[in-house]
Amino acid sequence: MTASLQEYMKLNKKVGNWGISYLDYKLKGIYQGGLYLIGARSGAGKSTLAELIAVTNANNGVIVTLISLENFEGDMQLKIGYYKYKKLTGNVELDINDWYSGNFNVDEQALASTELYVKEKMKNINLITRPSKGFTVEDLKETITDAKANHNSELVIIDHLDYFDKAGRESDNEHMTMLMNEIREAQYALKLPVIAISHLRKNGDKACIVPSMDEFIGSSNKVKQATTVILFAPDETTNINRVGTLDDRLRSTWCCIRKNRVGGVDNTVGRIEYDTRTCSYTDFWCEHKIEFYGTKISENIVNTSKKYKEKKDVNY
Repeated sequence: MTASLQEYMKLNKKVGNWGISYLDYKLKGIYQGGLYLIGARSGAGKSTLAELIAVTNANNGVIVTLISLENFEGDMQLKIGYYKYKKLTGNVELDINDWYSGNFNVDEQALASTELYVKEKMKNINLITRPSKGFTVEDLKETITDAKANHNSELVIIDHLDYFDKAGRESDNEHMTMLMNEIREAQYALKLPVIAISHLRKNGDKACIVPSMDEFIGSSNKVKQATTVILFAPDETTNINRVGTLDDRLRSTWCCIRKNRVGGVDNTVGRIEYDTRTCSYTDFWCEHKIEFYGTKISENIVNTSKKYKEKKDVNY
């Protein structure tokens, strides 16, 4: 018997937000039926992005499982604590390497407050870091099942797809196909949205300002299985021009939705801003038309955020 339209809608309910105003404007949030594939070039902050999405949703009461295969145990907590501690103490000169190693004069009161802050930020996050034995496709299946059954997770984030270990002698393409099929099957069975972050090839098309979907490492099944594909790339021209200016703390990034199951192909790209002082994206964004292959972006702005409109002196 055919389901009603409202019953179909219930299978795609909104679960959370991106924590990046441009993506929330374009995609309206993160949805239950979504398998979101994010690709980024070096320097675009892939792990930072994964942590930002996790913390944003955890703060809003969403229970998140973050599979962080690049980081060691404690890395995420230390990163969150670093920015909070600097803000509490006003010690803007504190080097992050000294912070990680405890090589600084500790303000005990500020550190205690930072400890409580980090615990609050992490309370809805089921964090899985890379074990010493490696992490296989079978480990992923067990982790996603456990996330739903024992942690009541509503969102799974995988950082990075390319760090899974092969259990046998299968080729790289076969391995990635198995991985994507496993994610899709688990997602379908458990009704969980999955955000998967992946590397792009270092020797990708240098003529492309914004990467194409062909630049993902490994099997094309990554793109085929994903319901939405989002690509990030540093806006090198803007960032170079900012060196030595008051805006030097900002890192401009191109954000492009290359595939969307619901909205189809979009010929726009957003320029968004990451603030290195706060370790978060700002609410400023502007949108341009982009040529299909990503080699040319129109100088004309076709849309902007409300914050961009309010602040007339923003210099992009």
